[in-house]
Amino acid sequence: MCPEKADLFSAVSLSAPTVTRRVEEMGDNLHLQLQTQTKRLCSFSLSLDESNDVRDTAQLLIFIRGTNDKFEVTEELAGLQSIKGTTTGEDIYRKVHQTVADLDLDWAKLVSVTTDGAPSMVGSMKGVIARINREMSERGHPRLIAIHCLIHQQALCCKAVKWDSVMEIVVSCVNFIRAHALNHRQFQDFLSELNADYEDVLYHTEVRWLSRGRVLKRFNDLLPEINTFMLSKNKAVPELTDEEWKWHLAFLTDVTDLLNSLNKNFCHFPTTQKRAAEVPSLGFPAEKCAEALEILQCKFQVRFQELHAHAKDIRLFQNPFAADIDCIDPIYQLELAELQNFDNLKDAFKSSTLVDFYASLPGETYPNLHTLKMTTIFGSTYICEQTFSRMKQLKCPTRSRLSDEHLHHLLRLTVTNMEPDIDSLVSQKQAHSSH
Repeated sequence: MCPEKADLFSAVSLSAPTVTRRVEEMGDNLHLQLQTQTKRLCSFSLSLDESNDVRDTAQLLIFIRGTNDKFEVTEELAGLQSIKGTTTGEDIYRKVHQTVADLDLDWAKLVSVTTDGAPSMVGSMKGVIARINREMSERGHPRLIAIHCLIHQQALCCKAVKWDSVMEIVVSCVNFIRAHALNHRQFQDFLSELNADYEDVLYHTEVRWLSRGRVLKRFNDLLPEINTFMLSKNKAVPELTDEEWKWHLAFLTDVTDLLNSLNKNFCHFPTTQKRAAEVPSLGFPAEKCAEALEILQCKFQVRFQELHAHAKDIRLFQNPFAADIDCIDPIYQLELAELQNFDNLKDAFKSSTLVDFYASLPGETYPNLHTLKMTTIFGSTYICEQTFSRMKQLKCPTRSRLSDEHLHHLLRLTVTNMEPDIDSLVSQKQAHSSH
């Protein structure tokens, strides 16, 4: 690669200590840039999640999202805090407080905190949210909006529809095929010979919230092939040919994929619709399926009630032109009345994103609408989960001695949306002539 630049590359020091210093310097430079940006924020929210690294050190990820007076959005890793001892709500709160102080953030500008819903996070007395709310009250600020990760909530709702009679058979068959190397190879060859749509079945993992739908979909699509293979291994599974069980499999496949209300023609349930076309003479188990949907509906109402308390503000932010002026907070009413009668802004709303639309509003005319804080809220802890995956790659068994400080620098460089100021870093260096 670049043979004509070989002499230049040979002059660059790539020793381990040098590379380490460069990573530290770029990480520190990004941290300084973040400190500068956070000072200009009008409001901000946090997303928190905690997980153990390869050496069982508890690592707390804290992400920040905020907007300034120009409605420019900043979303960055605020900090990676290592917790050596217990991970109680008080322990995590102290690390959050330390990060807020380190970035010189104003507690009055904190809008919301999103967590994974663990007891240490949302405990009513000793959880992080409760502790932050006490801090806010002591400072005379309003309570923050506490968000339980919406993806996690949806997964917990799905677990209400267990249908063990289906899942146990699916998991058992998949484990029989994949747990034994010979069976696995023979099954893959069998699918290849049949020119099947898929090359393999998928494992089901409880801790991976979104895995069940994909596992069921793949299993349902390969059901004839799986049944034939199991018979060839003298491992007959009666349920695989049981018509009622197939109905349950088809319905559970769809409901885990969509979670919507049942329609008479199954238009939202393609797998069930396909089965109805294949065996129209067999009746659909409507009673059991309707019961499952009722359970789901109840779970959703309970688990998402925290959002109902802020429904008016969410709807206002989502579409200010459809909001009922009489039902919203009085501070927005005059501005909203003027906004809804401005046809040019209606056209702008239809043709731009929400962030771009609110950024375009004149701050002098719409001071309250211009500073709506919903933009800063994290809907889930997905960004934390994604970063933990990066952390597992960076601090793997072969690099388990990586220090917490260096891990923090590497993660910041990995997930940042900013660029290190290389010119500034270079200007601080002094060239050394060779001896």
